[in-house]
Amino acid sequence: MTKKRVFANIFDFATNWSTRLQPAEAEVLQRILDIRVVDARVVQGQELSDRYNICPDQEIVTISNRVFLEQVFYNKQRHLKPQNFKSDNDDGLDDPTVGKGCDFCDPQTWTASETWGRYENEYAVSASNLFKYCSRHGLVILKSHDPFKFSHEQFRGMLDCAGTWFERTALEAESSPSADGLVSHPLLIWNTLHRAGASQWHPHMQTMLQGVPFPTQEKIDAMVMRYAFHPGAPSFYRDLTLVHAAASLVREIRVGDQVAYLFPSLCLYKDMEVQVLGQALLCPAFTRALHLGLRALIEELGSRTYNVGILNLSLGGGGGGGGGGDGIGIGALGWTAMGQNAQTSSMSSVTTSPPNIRLTTATTASTGAGQGAPAWLLGRPVLARIFNRGKVSVKSADMAGLEVMGGSSTGHCDPYDVVQAIDDTVDRLFTSTEATIRVLTPDNL
Repeated sequence: MTKKRVFANIFDFATNWSTRLQPAEAEVLQRILDIRVVDARVVQGQELSDRYNICPDQEIVTISNRVFLEQVFYNKQRHLKPQNFKSDNDDGLDDPTVGKGCDFCDPQTWTASETWGRYENEYAVSASNLFKYCSRHGLVILKSHDPFKFSHEQFRGMLDCAGTWFERTALEAESSPSADGLVSHPLLIWNTLHRAGASQWHPHMQTMLQGVPFPTQEKIDAMVMRYAFHPGAPSFYRDLTLVHAAASLVREIRVGDQVAYLFPSLCLYKDMEVQVLGQALLCPAFTRALHLGLRALIEELGSRTYNVGILNLSLGGGGGGGGGGDGIGIGALGWTAMGQNAQTSSMSSVTTSPPNIRLTTATTASTGAGQGAPAWLLGRPVLARIFNRGKVSVKSADMAGLEVMGGSSTGHCDPYDVVQAIDDTVDRLFTSTEATIRVLTPDNL
């Protein structure tokens, strides 16, 4: 795989982007990101200096995403910060189900089913969450107990199961409406191990449908619509991809005529954030890219606890589950073209968007290589975000007042180390003949 590395690390990028990027690329970057490099100085006594060996002059990089309203701080000195709250176990990876049995290894007995039943394929089975967040809250359980070992086929099986859960649950809701109203707002998440919020060791995703928007999704939709009013800004997601491509961080995964884009985020929400943009939840390129990102975090960067969230899912009427039908889309969030409905104050009142669970006639085919951005990237693509949640061996939380109250985060792993991990994963594991991977440059968009 040919790699092009314009910047050595995030500090090099933050210092030199304005002189190394093309003027048009720099203009787009400034619409999305605010990047600042500042110097800070501390005064310390000799004993304190001897103990921690901290440089008194510190370079701090602050990157703010003007659209997502997120912010990250990078400071090399924070790697030397002492940590007193460590587990007695060396790695914190003791499986709590050993000798006790695992509920999810026997889901037919120890999990509930939906009122419409269950969906099961070779790799995964659905269930109803016994302890619900919202009125329609399900589970997708992998038929394998190890949370760190799963092939692309197994992972795709989980996503197929999740897509079918959305389809069948939505169809049932249409025929038996509840006080929750039209359940037009989907969310798919995956928490791995306790630091990421999981209550079970066994890998499982969570599926949700409700009648009101999830706040993060509504915030993103509102801000992306507002972005469309910038002169010369036809698409936020195309511009977001272009900015990361200019930083030499984007990898394009192509399966047939379908593509997806995988990149570590310059303005991460939590450590090691990787984002994936694709045409549909079950688009082969999207599932390949998302699986590749997860394997890079697990195998190259050593992540053992992480969150996955898949946003911008759109559902609609008609179609069945289990891989048949035209897919479904209850899409209260409408994006026939970016910004057409930006004047609408309520996100739940814009026009219907095409379904994007499965590839259907309602989704526009990708363009060929070298023909510019695919049509779906100019609208509302499926967006996956992966976050590492720290070391399992550390007892202290990885979210504190800075994140909860300030909406900011600290970057520990450099995005350029993350993209190197992705490239190493491709070189070591990727042998598929059905897909190709390349470094995406701005010229391709």
